[in-house]
Amino acid sequence: MQPGSFGQRGATLNGAQIGGAAAAPALIPQTAITLTAAGQTKAAPDWSSGASFAVVIPLAICALGVLEAMLSNTALITPISNSFLWTMRLIGVAVGLVAGVVVASTSDFAIWRKLALILFSPLLVGFLFDGIGWRMADWRAFGFSSQPFAPASYPIENVSRGRKGRTSTVSIDPFATGESTRIPISREQYSGLRADIDGLCVTVQQRRSPAGEIEILTDGQFTLSTPDPVEITPCGGSVRAQTNSANPWSN
Repeated sequence: MQPGSFGQRGATLNGAQIGGAAAAPALIPQTAITLTAAGQTKAAPDWSSGASFAVVIPLAICALGVLEAMLSNTALITPISNSFLWTMRLIGVAVGLVAGVVVASTSDFAIWRKLALILFSPLLVGFLFDGIGWRMADWRAFGFSSQPFAPASYPIENVSRGRKGRTSTVSIDPFATGESTRIPISREQYSGLRADIDGLCVTVQQRRSPAGEIEILTDGQFTLSTPDPVEITPCGGSVRAQTNSANPWSN
């Protein structure tokens, strides 16, 4: 009679070996399976494809442009070429549209979210490229300039209260560019200006390029330090707003 093999290494049961190492489970491919709320499986998007560059590169450009603008302490207040500005805006719209379509087509968003993404991405990226265009124009005119700054006075167009990390500001647009420049002010100055700004001007430090562009010093509304008090005076004989038609940079 053959002795039983139960409990021995290499024992068999119904012809199958038992007691050995468990077979390793089959590995799930990295292409990814994600679980939805309903318990179903859905393949995750492959972000290693070339299409992802349509999203990553524009977002990187926008992020760098926004960061540069936030860290800069200068602003161009004279108009720039309309053709250049609209070219930048249209490039931004096209880039935003492509990015929105790529993200919508590779995500599991609801249909209304996908439509909103496709509709609003071009507007958002177009707006960001508008700002990048202004910074490029500023760099072109003053990137390596050693021109000294001198005081100048311009009419206050608006006063804005700071909140959510922003500093209170006064806005100027003396050359009717349609792009107001914000100058940070303290809370005390805001309290004194919010009632009435008619006939008041703010003094800024500015410099002029050989072509006539004007750049001013300003930390914008996201300055991390407490703004120094700015000089607010009645306008008197200060520079008045000009129209684009009389400006050599509006072509």
